Amino acid sequence: EGQVARDAVFHALGAWRDRAISDALRARLTGSERERSDGGPSADEARSIVDAVRSKPFQSALLDVVGAMLVAADRARAEGGAGPKVVRRRISDRLQTLRRGVRDDAREFRQLDAAARHAARKRVKRLRYLVDLVGPLYGARRAKAYSAVLGEAQQALGTYLDLVVALQALGPAVAETDLSSRAGLERMREEAAVALKRCKGPLNRAAAARPFWR
Repeated sequence: EGQVARDAVFHALGAWRDRAISDALRARLTGSERERSDGGPSADEARSIVDAVRSKPFQSALLDVVGAMLVAADRARAEGGAGPKVVRRRISDRLQTLRRGVRDDAREFRQLDAAARHAARKRVKRLRYLVDLVGPLYGARRAKAYSAVLGEAQQALGTYLDLVVALQALGPAVAETDLSSRAGLERMREEAAVALKRCKGPLNRAAAARPFWR
C-alpha cells in the first residue's frame, strides 16, 4: 500500500512536470505567447498533488519510514556501540550500489530504451542528492566535487529527456498542422539527437569519478 501511495505522489508530480515542459516547448515551437505558462501547476494538477500527499496511505508510509529509522538506530546501538561506523558502512554500501548502476548506464546508454534512459537519469539524481546529504560525514570538499560531476550528467540527461518527452507529446498533434510548426518539430528532433550525443561525456565522467566514501 505504501508503494502504491508513493507512486501516486510521484505520478502526480511527474504529470505536472511533463505538461509544463511540453507547454514551454510547444510555445517555442509555434512562437505563440498565448501558449506560454508560468510553469506552475494548474488547479486540477495542484489538487491532484495535494490529495496524493495528504492521502492516508501516503501519510502512513511516511510514519513507517520514521519508525524504520528509529528501529535501525536502536539496532545500531545494540551492535556493540559502533553506531556511527555501522551507519557509515550502510551509507557507503548504498552509495556504491547507485554508483555501480550509473557505471552500467554510462556503458550501455546508447543501447537503452526510453524507459531505461529515464531510469538512468533518476539514478544519477538519487546518487547526487544522497551525496549532498551525507557528504559532510566523509569530507565536504571531496563530496562537493563529486556532486558537481554528477550535476553535469544530470543536466545533460535532463536536457535530452525533456526533449524526448516533448516530442512524444507534441509529435502527433503537430504533424497535421502548419508547415512552420512541422519545421519546428524537425528542428526539435535534431536538437534531441545532438542532446543525446552530449550525454556521453558527462555520463562517462560521472561513472569514472573516484568515490570519496572509500
